[in-house]
Amino acid sequence: MKTGDARNIVYVLGHARSGSTILNILLGNISGVFAAGEISNYDVSGWKSDEFCSCGKKACECEFWSAVRQSVEPCLNLDSDELQSVTKAVDNWRSILPSKKSKAVTKLSDKYNQFAIGLYKAIFDQAGCDWVVDASKSPMRMHSLLRNDELSYYVIHVVRDPRAVCYSLNKALKKDPKGGVQKDLNGRPYLTTIKELYLSAFLSHLIKNKLPSERYIRLKHEDLVESTESVLVGLGSFLKVDCSELISRLASDGVLAQSHNVAGNRLRMQKNIKIRYDSSWLTEAGAVKHVGATLLLAPLLLWFKYPIFRKKRCE
Repeated sequence: MKTGDARNIVYVLGHARSGSTILNILLGNISGVFAAGEISNYDVSGWKSDEFCSCGKKACECEFWSAVRQSVEPCLNLDSDELQSVTKAVDNWRSILPSKKSKAVTKLSDKYNQFAIGLYKAIFDQAGCDWVVDASKSPMRMHSLLRNDELSYYVIHVVRDPRAVCYSLNKALKKDPKGGVQKDLNGRPYLTTIKELYLSAFLSHLIKNKLPSERYIRLKHEDLVESTESVLVGLGSFLKVDCSELISRLASDGVLAQSHNVAGNRLRMQKNIKIRYDSSWLTEAGAVKHVGATLLLAPLLLWFKYPIFRKKRCE
């Protein structure tokens, strides 16, 4: 890939288990686009815990991320613990509210942006591309980054039926570092996820209002996996990139290639990835949880234009 004058960030906004990982991988299969995964977690995943990259090597052994780290570290005025602290402060929903815009918050935001912009530029240089996909999802982080105009940001707000998100997060996962799960994860209660979904939707709406209309798009995960070709045509128009080669490849064998993702959903560690719709939440969640979630999430379902009643689809 040749590097042009433009350096654009595709920021994937949304909630956990909403389809950001598959969107990240899909975009990374477009010529001139590098899919970096959840860059917001790189300070921990790539530096502190030394997680596995999707190439199969640990971050410290991966040629790509080792080169990125060597480029960033000399310019970084924070050690790893300070960086983690700054990242945590910026990634707090209270930091986005007007009442919390103090000099201290602004100072932390500036420190974080200095690191994030440096990391983005190192990824651009190493990947030799014009587009980098950041699937961090966090609206708070996007809010901070928009204070800096060194790079151009295009936001794809990916949403999924909120009941499917609740079901997915309710499942426990066993530790499997090579499989992309760094520790045992307990299932998250439905009510906790429901509260987070409403907060995420509200904060994402604030981000939408801060961006020019031509730099924001909302995308349903269901449309992405069931009408991939038409969605790619739309994304190509939105980002002004050519998706025809990817569309032809998907029509041929449907297999997606992987890049170097060092943080994110365990899907990033799988090989020969194929896009498919997972409707298990419709039959396995249990009637009580499903009906309760539907009642509590009804306003959000209407906001995102999801049907209140859904039938299991044929695979």
